[in-house]
Amino acid sequence: MHTLNEGQKVSYELEAGRNGKTSAVSIKAL
Repeated sequence: MHTLNEGQKVSYELEAGRNGKTSAVSIKAL
């Protein structure tokens, strides 16, 4: 993944993991 600039927007989806924690997946810079 490329470095993000300050203030740059990203899109992502939240997915519940097996351990009960929520992870961000499909992250992409807009």
